[in-house]
Amino acid sequence: MGVSEAQDAILALTLAQGASPEEAARQFFSQEGVQAGRSGRDTIGGLPAYTAFFEAPTEQGSLRGEVCFVSYDAKIYRILGYTPAERFPAYQNAFDAAIRSFSRLTDSRYLEVQPRRIKLVSLGRQMALPEFGRAYPSTVALETIGVINGVAANQMLRGGELAKRVVGGRLPE
Repeated sequence: MGVSEAQDAILALTLAQGASPEEAARQFFSQEGVQAGRSGRDTIGGLPAYTAFFEAPTEQGSLRGEVCFVSYDAKIYRILGYTPAERFPAYQNAFDAAIRSFSRLTDSRYLEVQPRRIKLVSLGRQMALPEFGRAYPSTVALETIGVINGVAANQMLRGGELAKRVVGGRLPE
């Protein structure tokens, strides 16, 4: 989810219910008070989609926005942008650009990234945090390793106990 700098517009990416973009749109527009504007089938990033404009009343006034449902990898993604109705013209292009930027991820720099995981290490002897960092490299900063182990940079990790390191993800820059 993203919020505009002025905090008067929201853009959100979530999963939606439905077997197709059209079914997900029908469910979205079945919500009480949500009025559909111009809408129809679309193609976003080469993927089947359904895009629509909408308006919805709230206690604070009417909201206006654009919503898109995209089918990808057996899931339906909902990209939703909205703002107070009177502000919609100022955000319409930004909402549309964000929606149209959805596409398959093909950049191997990102596809090959593995999630970071905590790995437990049984310490055979007492060692200082910097020594632990050299002996058991992590993919996060040494200060972070200190925090997750509950020790400061000048404290010792006790021998015979388990210590935590972080593996996977990107190496710190």
